[in-house]
Formats: sequence, C-alpha cells, structure tokens
Amino acid sequence: MIKYKKITSNADIWDFKNNEILEGKYIGLKEGVGKNNSILYYVEKDGVEFAFWGSTLLDDVMKKVIVNSMIRIKYLGLAKSKSGSEYNNFEVSVGEIEEE
Repeated sequence: MIKYKKITSNADIWDFKNNEILEGKYIGLKEGVGKNNSILYYVEKDGVEFAFWGSTLLDDVMKKVIVNSMIRIKYLGLAKSKSGSEYNNFEVSVGEIEEE
C-alpha cells in the first residue's frame, strides 16, 4: 500500500544566517517562484516543513539529491569567487546507511 503525504506551500523559510545547519528529509522543490523565478527546496525536519531558496551553488548541488533522501545543509558564510564577487557558500551532505 502506498502512503501519500501532502506537500504544502506554507513552509517556513529557513534562515541560514541565524541557524546555519538544516538537517532533515528532502521532500521536493518548486520552480519559478517569485520575481526572480527561483527554486524553493522543501525539507521536513522533526515533522515540520521548511523551505530554502536556491542559488547557483545550491541549484547545481541539489540536482544530485534524490527526493526522500536525508540531507544536511550547512551555511559556511560568504566566500569570494575567482572573479572576486561574493556569494553565500554551503556544504550539502546526503545521509548514507552505515554498515556494521
């Protein structure tokens, strides 16, 4: 039997500058959001849905993450690109089952 879980768009936006780590189950994304046609990614943490905005870095990395994976996103602060412009840097990790 398949269990369905409703995904809502009422998720709180995660503030990485005040809470640098978001860890939970990646449950999906919504494209074309807002005036910049950005991507919102949804994560379930402790039974509560949170969303975070995509960026060039996050969009590239999140393409490799499978829905329903456990993920951990850590905000690393501002970094400088090779061209000298600043960007928000993140580390994205995917949970793996450890074998004993």
